[in-house]
Amino acid sequence: MSGSERGDSLDALQGLYSRSLVVELDRVSRRCRLHALIREAACPRDDIRQRHARLVWQHLEHWKNIPVESAEYIEEAEQATRVLTSAAEDVGLRIANSVGSLARALGRVEEAHEFYQRVQEAGRQSRAQGLAAVGLGNQALILKAWAGWVRRGRWSRSTG
Repeated sequence: MSGSERGDSLDALQGLYSRSLVVELDRVSRRCRLHALIREAACPRDDIRQRHARLVWQHLEHWKNIPVESAEYIEEAEQATRVLTSAAEDVGLRIANSVGSLARALGRVEEAHEFYQRVQEAGRQSRAQGLAAVGLGNQALILKAWAGWVRRGRWSRSTG
């Protein structure tokens, strides 16, 4: 709530929170996230989307060092890549590929598969065969893991 007095900002935030329009990420540092539907309805300008994507990438760039802590950025990555990967934007593709790997490492394979599909689709749209191959290769890893789980009886639609 940039540009507002602290008390006014907290009052406005409380109003949003009481209506379930904002999700509290960290009370101590006062980090919050607007509900995804509110963000979509706001239709931010491209420069704001670009800035958001760069900030998400900064948090995800070293996810391998802190995978569990980085999990909270999967939803942020969803927002950051929704528009960017359709235009084969470099930062959006890096986010999609990294968060796909993060989700896979955390056992969230369906989400990982969706991010890898975005990488493949963006590569196909931009005719960047390397990107399409990366997306397909990562999807193949997911499908191979699924097949192994199904063979061992450890995976069902409700547990995936």
